[in-house]
Amino acid sequence: MAHLADSVNRMTDRLLEERAHLVRVEKMASVGRLAAGIAHEVGNPLGAINGYAHVLKADVSTQHGRDAIAGLERESARIDRIVRGLLDYARPQPRAAHAVVDVGDTARVVIELLKTQGVLRRVTVTLDAPTERIAVAGNRHDLEQAFVNLMLNAVDAMNGEGRMSVVVRRATRTELRAGSRRASDPGGRPPTPVNPRMLRWLDATSNDEIGVVAITDSGPGIPADDAERVFEPFFTTKPPGQGTGLGLAIVARAIENFGGTIWVSPSREGGAAFRILLPLTTDQRPSRPVPKTDLPVTVT
Repeated sequence: MAHLADSVNRMTDRLLEERAHLVRVEKMASVGRLAAGIAHEVGNPLGAINGYAHVLKADVSTQHGRDAIAGLERESARIDRIVRGLLDYARPQPRAAHAVVDVGDTARVVIELLKTQGVLRRVTVTLDAPTERIAVAGNRHDLEQAFVNLMLNAVDAMNGEGRMSVVVRRATRTELRAGSRRASDPGGRPPTPVNPRMLRWLDATSNDEIGVVAITDSGPGIPADDAERVFEPFFTTKPPGQGTGLGLAIVARAIENFGGTIWVSPSREGGAAFRILLPLTTDQRPSRPVPKTDLPVTVT
């Protein structure tokens, strides 16, 4: 009876996860249709507003008027970012047309970029990545954008000061189903719990070699009730005007473009841990590096 009850519970959990996945797919389709309409109906008048604001700036002499025009330009730019974020979210790209990307090298480039920009000046960052290549098939820009958004979110959660860890490694399906443990963990520390989203992804993929990425921080973490909602478009825990709720939705779509999956759980340091699984590729063609000036810093 205990074995039967355990099987029923696992089946119920899987059915609930499948239902939630179908809801997410339908939401993505709805946002795609919405984005196409918004881009067409809002894009042209928004460009005209920006043009008129630029013309007015040259004719206004009072400080009050210049401040008003600066506010107009600022809010117009925010609308433009929202529209572009919607389009990024709504445009999945076929993996077949993409190149080979080194996950560890991409993480290094993004960390160096954020250090150069001063974003990480009060954050202690550790990167644990193997010297061997962890190759995935996809668009390097998408992976860079995902890493940038996740790291910026971590910095925001810590109010600009704290500890952030980025781990890149490879694993097998068997290891992931059993749970994971870092090499530095003491023998008594339990492995990372198996996530239902991860199990569903493992059931759907045939890859035995898998790339694993974990980006963790020492911030306040994400409540369990919000663990799935954070990837929904327009969901944000930030105050009004400080976030569009598209950053993590774009991250999730970028990871899905690689054929992977992402979820969030409490980190061992007490903050949030965003975990990513990516199917590895056997193609060893070198990917064309993107200049640092092209790296994205997008809507969060």
